[in-house]
Amino acid sequence: MQFILNLAYREMRSSWRRLIFFFLCIAIGTGSIVALRSLLQNLKVAVNREARALLTADVQVSANNLPDEAIRQRLKQILNAPEVIAQSEMLETATMVSEARSAKDPQVTPKLVEFKAVQADFPYYGTMVMSEGATYRHDLLKGRGLIARQSLLTALNVNIGDQVIVNEQTFTIRGVVEKEPGSSIGGFNFAQRAFMDYDDAVAAGLLGFGSRARYRLLVKTRDNTAQALEEKLKQAFRQDAFLSIRSFRSTQDRLSNSLTRVEDFLSLIGLVILVLGGIGISSVTRVFISQKMKTIAILKTLGSRNASVLAIYLTQVLLLGLLGSLLGLALAKFTVIAVPAYFKGRLPLDIEFTLTWSAMAQGLGIGVLISLLFSLLPLLEIRRIKPILVIRSGEIPDAAHQAWWRDRLRIAVSLLVTVGLLALASWQAGSLKVGAIFLAGLAAMTLVLNGAAWLLMRLLRRWMKGLRALPSFAMRQGVNSLYRPGNQTRIILLAVGLGVFFIVAVRLLQINLLDEFAIDLNAAERADLYLVDIQRDQVEPLRAFVKNATGAEPLLIPTIRSRINQINGQDVNPDRVQVNDQRGLLGREYVLTYRNAMDEVETTLAGQFWNSPTTTEEAEISIEELLNKELKLQLNDRVTFDVLGKQITARVVHIRRVDWRNARTGFLVVFRPGPLDQAPTMWVSAIKGPAPNTPDKARARFQRDLVAAFPNVAYIDVFDILEVARDIIGNVSLTVSFVGGFVFLSGVLILIGSIAMTKFHRLYESAILKTLGAQRKLIVTTLLVEYGVLGLLAGALGSSAAIALTWAVCKYGLEIGWRFIPSVNLWGVALAALVVMLVGVVSSWDVLVKKPLGILRAE
Repeated sequence: MQFILNLAYREMRSSWRRLIFFFLCIAIGTGSIVALRSLLQNLKVAVNREARALLTADVQVSANNLPDEAIRQRLKQILNAPEVIAQSEMLETATMVSEARSAKDPQVTPKLVEFKAVQADFPYYGTMVMSEGATYRHDLLKGRGLIARQSLLTALNVNIGDQVIVNEQTFTIRGVVEKEPGSSIGGFNFAQRAFMDYDDAVAAGLLGFGSRARYRLLVKTRDNTAQALEEKLKQAFRQDAFLSIRSFRSTQDRLSNSLTRVEDFLSLIGLVILVLGGIGISSVTRVFISQKMKTIAILKTLGSRNASVLAIYLTQVLLLGLLGSLLGLALAKFTVIAVPAYFKGRLPLDIEFTLTWSAMAQGLGIGVLISLLFSLLPLLEIRRIKPILVIRSGEIPDAAHQAWWRDRLRIAVSLLVTVGLLALASWQAGSLKVGAIFLAGLAAMTLVLNGAAWLLMRLLRRWMKGLRALPSFAMRQGVNSLYRPGNQTRIILLAVGLGVFFIVAVRLLQINLLDEFAIDLNAAERADLYLVDIQRDQVEPLRAFVKNATGAEPLLIPTIRSRINQINGQDVNPDRVQVNDQRGLLGREYVLTYRNAMDEVETTLAGQFWNSPTTTEEAEISIEELLNKELKLQLNDRVTFDVLGKQITARVVHIRRVDWRNARTGFLVVFRPGPLDQAPTMWVSAIKGPAPNTPDKARARFQRDLVAAFPNVAYIDVFDILEVARDIIGNVSLTVSFVGGFVFLSGVLILIGSIAMTKFHRLYESAILKTLGAQRKLIVTTLLVEYGVLGLLAGALGSSAAIALTWAVCKYGLEIGWRFIPSVNLWGVALAALVVMLVGVVSSWDVLVKKPLGILRAE
């Protein structure tokens, strides 16, 4: 053992210049992984905090009405557990509110207000932001107090300290809330919002007969126990279809789901960095072994066995892996110091950027393992170096001509490397499926690139006579270098092709993820005011009012409420449906509309939309795909709706998909105009209101004028919610873009080093050409031809294969939509060719400026 260590140390000391890139590959790879894992873990803490704020608790149990005593007792038994820290109840209900001073004035129209009745502990997570620097405390609500949005105060023409009437009870406005926890993107209702005390809501009779209240039980748990409690509750109440249970980690909320996908993407980034570092290590090891053939042959001549020589170089690999990993930790530390400066003032999430102990331990282990796994197969080439190379020059026999299927050791090592890479890939990606996809992509791409290298060299040898007709000696020399003994075709194609494969794949994934994550929140176009309860005779006057105030003509949408009574002549009874099947869709109240054209966010799945103002004798409807999937409604099925006691039977003629993410309004059922024209109808409209916080207070004036002109019309100002959404989405997108750029930089650095290492095969040949009188221009042109062909081929293959990998990861890993972005692939090919040519020439610069004698002596 001492002998092996001594020889390994001597080899490292004598060859440190050639091994320095191996060392740097490990350092960059490990540093990137540690920095990204730390960033991921820091981000998860912040995202979890945001997700908790969206739910205001760790676990939430909700129902459409108050649970009975039996359910309350069962909940109490389950929640009487060590992992539960606290619990609080909340009610959401809507009722009419009017100003107290004008309560008896028949000219004053009450406003529909959605109340959140909360207890003292609300909220467990998130912050209630009050206006003018006030601090929220539950005492503001006790004794019939209210806090509300400024838009409600404007609509009722009241101020802080004024009184309002709620269900014949007098309440006092005690504060204005600017931001509230628990409002996810799009999570608003068509009513003004206000908060009151839970006990006051009960005392005011808001939960009396006929009221519609949603009950929520908020639970705060100890760390890492929320999901387990969620599963326990779901198991206990699986027969209660109207009881909804979710934790802050549930993916039911679109924003939480998107943030989870960002976490998965960052995990994939760590995997890509791992593979890129491995590619560099494999390339360096192959080149190093080629450079050490004579030394290895001498050791074998002196009696060393294959196992001893392998142990010497394997020890070098492990030592370099450990030292490189330690340098990687230092690079990661520098990164987490620089990141806060880069993101300063741009992230709303309160992220503490630090190196985590788990990430550092993972980085050290991964650095050593990757060094070992990606070096094992190149090191096995040592067995095929014969002692005869001491007295003659030569190359390692081509593995393609060896009976590899008889090489049990090679097969065993290949299986070990495959299993090890699968384990590491799955660990880094957090998913065995995603790890397997990446590993399959790596294996397939390796085979393709090896096949391309073999085919290129075979074709060039076959066309050798034709190549002599090339007009330029530099061109002939460059093309000949692709297949002559000692060529670097296979090594460069593998290193560059795999590098481009993963770098382009990361960029494509990044764009697809941002497309999926980015909700259309364009500040110049997105509606931020919703007008509700517009009556038939107010449609045209309100249209003119909005156009005059904003300059844009609003779209007014008719809505009619109904329920499904029959499907194909069979009565609908939600209680007869199996639990958790379609009961919610059958028992719900539907909001219907009618129109002549499809919306821009809708696509046809089956049938044909009428696109015509003409009416038909039989009512016709278009349904969203959810009803097709869950209720099994097909074309020509007939559905009977109960519209305020009137039965309307309609035939399904069209099935469509709605992009709910970008829809301003969306409907599960759309009627052809005609049957609902005279039904009791309420119009709604989504408009872009004047900008807030302007010197002329145009937004506040618009709202006051709207209330004065149309006192019955309720308006919902969602500007603040959209601003929060823009902040979260914009800055998480910034994180994704930053990390994608980090991968690009790391990958390019590793590829540069991989290409640069091939210069040792070119030094001797270039020195001979220079000795024979070749000018610097000729040598440079020769290198440009050789590396240009390899760069173009590797870039084209890697960039094309990245399309397939991206599609597979999007569909089966991240489960998001995928789109083809040809510009990224074209840029990948162009940059690959440019980088390979540039690095190939620059790395050989010493032979261009030095005397050839020193190089020939060294070789």
